[in-house]
Amino acid sequence: MTQRGKSSVTARWYGIARPDLGWVPPLRYLSRRRELFGIARSWPRGARVAEIGCGAGAFLHDLSGMGFDVTGVETSEEARALAVALREAQSGSWPIHDDIVRLEGAFDVIAAFDVLEHIEDDAAFLESLRRFAKPGALLCVSVPAHRRWWGPGDVWAGHFRRYDREDLIQLIERAGWSVERIVPYGFPIASATELLGRPYYARIVARRGETTAQDATALSGIDRRPYISFWPILGSRVGGLIVRATLALQAVAWPERWSAGYIAVARAAR
Repeated sequence: MTQRGKSSVTARWYGIARPDLGWVPPLRYLSRRRELFGIARSWPRGARVAEIGCGAGAFLHDLSGMGFDVTGVETSEEARALAVALREAQSGSWPIHDDIVRLEGAFDVIAAFDVLEHIEDDAAFLESLRRFAKPGALLCVSVPAHRRWWGPGDVWAGHFRRYDREDLIQLIERAGWSVERIVPYGFPIASATELLGRPYYARIVARRGETTAQDATALSGIDRRPYISFWPILGSRVGGLIVRATLALQAVAWPERWSAGYIAVARAAR
């Protein structure tokens, strides 16, 4: 099967998957993506959406396909190059800026998925986003959940923190946004892989030695080597069915303490 054919088979389950370019979606991303589809369906049709820290830009493809006018921002040169390659491979045309200051105009939705934990002054960052928001615009952010779950995967990714629910609510509201929803996500598939992957990330961190959070952050959103190795299984029809069935379990009301992350939806003052 050609890469294009294989992509069409798996797109409804995984979104864009291009192992030939170095990108396949990790399980945490898929867990978050499932919930974000439900959230995005409530956004105004044709809304202008800016995704800050878009990484490889995979979700920009989904949002564009839903009819939104999308713009990406990615400061990591490596991640931005991958985002551009994926955009061009899929015949996309949306802008991907190298700095937030290059955003033009005001947006209906500002998104930042798994970004806040990489920023030392997360409160100032959230406040800065307000200048790009229309009156009444939506903010949609995701973060890793539970301080007690801090581990080597966080060190590998360049995180400064994880968040409890109240941490996230207070942070967003102090920055001038009004929280409307907090959605826990990730159990069972993302939670299990995060906890079971701790020995793997501990070995990587030990081999890597000292590095800055900024350098770790630059690569964490695009380093998909373990998933590319397993892609022949995950990308098969059977693998896709198993992943889809596992993701469907997120709809069950599992205790929040088992979730891997939070998605917050907030609104700017009108």
